[in-house]
Order: sequence, then structure tokens, then C-alpha cells
Amino acid sequence: MRTKKDVYPPDQPEQWQKAIQQATLFPGVIGRSPVMRELADTVVKVARSSQPVLIYGQTGSGKEAVARAIHTHSRRAQQLFVEANCAGFNGSLLDSELFGHVKGAFTGADRDKSGLFESARGGSLFLDEIGDMPLVVQAKLLRALESKTYRRLGDHTSRPIDVRLIAASHANLVEKMADRSFRPDLFFRLYVLGLTIPCLEDRPEDIPLLTWHFARQAAKEEYKTIHFIDPALLDELRGWTWSGQVRQLKHLVTRMVVYTETGRLTLDDVPPPVYNTQFKSGEHSEKSDGFYVDQMIPLKDVEKQYIGWVLERAGGNAAEAAQLLGFSHRSVLSKKLKRLDIKH
Repeated sequence: MRTKKDVYPPDQPEQWQKAIQQATLFPGVIGRSPVMRELADTVVKVARSSQPVLIYGQTGSGKEAVARAIHTHSRRAQQLFVEANCAGFNGSLLDSELFGHVKGAFTGADRDKSGLFESARGGSLFLDEIGDMPLVVQAKLLRALESKTYRRLGDHTSRPIDVRLIAASHANLVEKMADRSFRPDLFFRLYVLGLTIPCLEDRPEDIPLLTWHFARQAAKEEYKTIHFIDPALLDELRGWTWSGQVRQLKHLVTRMVVYTETGRLTLDDVPPPVYNTQFKSGEHSEKSDGFYVDQMIPLKDVEKQYIGWVLERAGGNAAEAAQLLGFSHRSVLSKKLKRLDIKH
């Protein structure tokens, strides 16, 4: 029997609203599950540092909201939070977007332009989908992080950097290192502090809260009132596989709110094409068999796991593994194996 204090899951809309407020960890980040509370604790710890941060999370999982939470809880909270999606630019455009350019640096550069590093001075710079950053820009970003200075495209004058860099990726960066589309030195520079946003399937107890939250948001935008969500619907949603993560759930709930005329959401309101293509957890699940950083661990352990994974990919061939790792000679790999106590 539930007591007054134990009101989860709630019975009434106003109780759900209270539960949502209690489960709001940061703006845009809601969860009462252990994995989300652990993430919230990590965010606060990471925010206190000035080191770069690398956020892993599937598309739609809320990487930007977590990045903003890190900024909000940092010493730079009163300054700007500036963001850029690396997937939206080619090499020269991203170079110019991040570092700026001088007049005449390329065709069409008819005036000097400051970049995001300058715009975010004193604050935080969030680079989403950093795995899509071209190699030439990766090299320039690494130099900037190491020297704490940067140069505008086409300029020879170095300028000081005063930003907290927060990067995010949904891609497996270690696989990208293996195929040489992402620099290992940049990865290890960014992974000083790393965290992973849990998949929605790993926190099913948060789905009812999120459903009510998104329903109330959509109802407000549509000038409607949602006064009932069928528990059977909430139970059903808890068992789905969410390839689009929290964003997919939000879009589904919004569509249901738009179409309902009763103020009630039930299984009958789920669009048939969506319902028919969802899978119960465990019925259809694909996991990558490659290396993936899924928690905060010491850099030495990351390096050890990565080198071991590359050796496995190379079929145990040390010479090939050394080449994949970018080492100048096999002896460099041998020394690494000995230092990291990797049996080969």
C-alpha cells in the first residue's frame, strides 16, 4: 500500500507534475533512474574542472542539454555558451567558423571575421558531432588546445584562448581512430574528462515521466489540456526500442497530443505505422562488437583497451597494429605493451 510520501507512479496530472519537478536534474534533463542520478553527479563534478569534456550519447539522447548543464554549473556560468555542429561544415568552412579568418584568406572572404573561439571567450564552446570534424581541422584544434592559442585562417598572429571546450559525439571515435578518420592524440586530449548519456532503454522507469512532460509541453503549445494518460500506454512505451532516444519519444508524444480530441492519451492514439515498427526490448537489439567507451575510466585504461582492440583487429600482427596506431616503428608499440602490461 502506498503512503502519501510514496506517490510514484502518480495517479493525477498534478501529481505527475510534482514528480517531474522532483526528477528534473537540469533544464532539459529529466530522470529518477539510478543511471541518470549518477550522470547528474558526474556532471557537477566535471563542471568544476577547466579541462575539456567529451560526451558520448546516441543521436537524440540530449547531449546539448548535458553540455549546457556542465556550463551552468561551472565557473564560467555567467559567460556565453556557444555551440557548433561539426557535421554541418566542410573543412575550410569549419576552420573559419571556429577560428575566424582574415580578409582574402579564401575566395569570398571580403572582410575579417572572428570565430567561435573568440565569441565564446570567457565561456564554454560546445562542439557537437566532433567525430565528423575533418582531419585538417582536428590538427588545428589539437594545436590550439595544447598551446592555448589559435590563428585565424590566413593569419600569422596567434591569439590567446580562454574557453572551456565541451565536445560530443554519437559515433564510436575509437573505430574512427582505427580507420584513421579521427586523431588518437586529439581523442586522448579530449577524453581527460568523459561521460556517457544512458540510452533510453537503459532507464525505462524514466519513460512515464518523460511522456507526461512532453505531453504537457505539447498541450501548452497546442492550447490543449491533457488530463489522462493510460497506464497501459506508459507500460507499452517502457518496453519499446528507442533508436531515436528521447527526441523520438518527444516527437511521438507531440503527434499524439496534436491528434487527440479528448484530452486523453491511450494506445489507440499511437500511429499504426509507428506502433508496428517498434520492437520490445530484447526482441531486436544490435550492439556494436567494437570498442566503445561507455563510462569514465582513467586514460591509461582507455589506452590499454584501445591498443588491445587494435591488436585484435590486426589479427595479432604487431607490425600492422603499430601502423594502424600511427607509430613510427614497431619498437614503439613494444614499449607501450610493456608499460601497459598488455600480454601479446
